[in-house]
Amino acid sequence: MPRPQTIETAQFHAAFVQILNTRSPVGYDLTQKQACEVFEDFNRAERHNFWLELSVIITKKQNQCLLHYRHCYSKAKYTESLQPYKTAVEQMVADLIQENYEPNDIIKAVKDFLYDKDIFPSAIESFVYQCVSRVKSNRRLRTNDFKDTDLTPLNSQTDKNAIQTQQQIEEKLLSQIQKLLM
Repeated sequence: MPRPQTIETAQFHAAFVQILNTRSPVGYDLTQKQACEVFEDFNRAERHNFWLELSVIITKKQNQCLLHYRHCYSKAKYTESLQPYKTAVEQMVADLIQENYEPNDIIKAVKDFLYDKDIFPSAIESFVYQCVSRVKSNRRLRTNDFKDTDLTPLNSQTDKNAIQTQQQIEEKLLSQIQKLLM
C-alpha cells in the first residue's frame, strides 16, 4: 500500500485558520502558536467535525489531519528545546535500562523529569526511543564476544535431570544386554 502524501504546513495552517474563523472570529493573521492556543481553548461542541472540515479543504483524510496537528503543527506551542537536557536524559535512559525498565516506563520517567520544561512531547518520546535502541545495541555488541561464547544450555537443573534420565536408560540397556549374554 503506498504511503500517503505528507501535508504541507503552509496549506494546513491556512485551512486551519480558516476553520477557526468559522467557529470564532479570530482573524487570519495568526501564528501557528496562536492558532493552536485558540483551538485548544475550544470546547467539544466547537471542535465537532473540525477535522472533517479541514480534511475536505486540504483533500486529506481526517486522521492524517489530526496526526499532522499532533506531531508537527502543534510543535509551535512549545518554546524550549530538548538540546540542553540531552546528556542528562541519555544518562537517565542508560540507568533505567540497567534497572530493566520497559521503554514505555522510561518515557514516562523522562517526561516526569522534564515536566516543568516546555518541550514538545513527541520530541521527548522520539529521543528516548533512539537512546533506548542505541544503549541496547551497544550492550548487545559488548556482550557478543563470540570467542567466549558458551554453548551450554542455560537451565542447569534441566540439564541434571536430562543427564540422570540418560544414565538410567543406559543402565537399563546395559542390564538387558547382560541378561541376553548369560
